Amino acid sequence: MALGWTTYRSIPRLGNYAEAKRWHDDVAPIRGDEHGTRPVGRRDQKWFSIWMEGGTVHVGYGNGELSKRQTLVAYHPGGTIAIHRRNRWSSASTNERLDRLLGGNFCTHQYDMWVRCKWFDNGTMRSGYLPLKSNGERKWDATDAVSTFVRGEGGELVYLNYTYPVTHKPNKVRLKEALAPFVPFIQFVEGLRKLQGGDYLTFTQETRAEFFGWADGVDYRGQRRTNPVPNLHWGDDPETLRAQFFAWARSDDPDDRMRAAITMVNNNRQTTVYQFFTDMLLKADHSILDTEVHTDGRLVKDRYKRYLLK
Repeated sequence: MALGWTTYRSIPRLGNYAEAKRWHDDVAPIRGDEHGTRPVGRRDQKWFSIWMEGGTVHVGYGNGELSKRQTLVAYHPGGTIAIHRRNRWSSASTNERLDRLLGGNFCTHQYDMWVRCKWFDNGTMRSGYLPLKSNGERKWDATDAVSTFVRGEGGELVYLNYTYPVTHKPNKVRLKEALAPFVPFIQFVEGLRKLQGGDYLTFTQETRAEFFGWADGVDYRGQRRTNPVPNLHWGDDPETLRAQFFAWARSDDPDDRMRAAITMVNNNRQTTVYQFFTDMLLKADHSILDTEVHTDGRLVKDRYKRYLLK
């Protein structure tokens, strides 16, 4: 369903517990709804709703049983405001809802949701941008990461359990050491590519079938297809598959090296062999990456954060 400006404009400003509690008490449940759903904003979009549990006011997604709803913002009687986030909640639409509810302080920046706020650092009040908490998982059933705020004297958001953003970059010495065992395989692949005479190494369907077998069925063209070569990026268990790929690449067995070469070609996105191994090693061993903590409140860019995402 497309969400236009009128959808977000109807979301009220609920800046604190008292305002959220008043809205909950004043809004009548949707007529005929067996769960007594109270919408936030337009009444024809009851999937974005408000409810109470144990004195805490929740705003979030869902209109069924309370146990199946997903909290976006929780207003606690003591005055704290908790933003619940899962990895998929890092979209422009979520930012717009948070802006309407809590004030225009949220933005999406490189895999993360950020908030402009204030915070205390060793007794000193500081201001700027900080990322919301995230568990870094892409699972739909992941556990919520919770960022906790209170309102300052001027009504601004004060971040209580913040963490400073961290950026990463490869350590050249550790990366060279990690690549060393694979130099013979890289030379082997380069030799195959030169024999073929092209810019990139390729394998026929028959060659794939020789080392990975044939699968039942046909592809969309009506032709016989091969068994899927291990997907090192999005397979069912990419960590195990990458470990198997590394074992094949280190092996002296010619068949294992061919399996590694076919797997590499199947997973390679038109990069050099060196770059492909660099990507795989950074995904498999995060200790190769150095870290730097940023405390100045700026939006920072982390080129290598994608290697840390689960």
